[in-house]
Amino acid sequence: MRKIWYKIKRFFKWLFLGDHQLTLGRIPITLKGLKWELNIYDRDCRPSVPHLHCIENHNIKINIYNGEVYEDGINTGKLKDKEFNALWHNKTFLNLVNRARDFYKKEYPNYKLVNIPYSTDEIDENVIITRGKNKDELIIEYKNAKKEK
Repeated sequence: MRKIWYKIKRFFKWLFLGDHQLTLGRIPITLKGLKWELNIYDRDCRPSVPHLHCIENHNIKINIYNGEVYEDGINTGKLKDKEFNALWHNKTFLNLVNRARDFYKKEYPNYKLVNIPYSTDEIDENVIITRGKNKDELIIEYKNAKKEK
């Protein structure tokens, strides 16, 4: 019953939007064995801007910048490094993130978004994206590059 109500509510939100743009984007990869979506016009800044919602249970969210998984606001784990890297290599995901960030910049110009150290065009199979030591930080590395000491 809850899923049906959620779908009806989501349809009416879409129906009454003036521009009828796609507001939800389904991520084509599974993370933690679940399917995820990103709401481009989500005004909620927790756990990150933007963040992923689990399709089966909308109370489960993922902070896209550090891979932490939250259920009802409580940290319940983290994505595996392989899942995290696959997420940031997915073109559909990157396009949705950029659209959501653009929306948030327009709506909340004083909100400081996490810096993404690369553009979508720079992502290829030679790039490894990892989490930084800070709470929300992404580090881009190249497989064939020598590491600095």
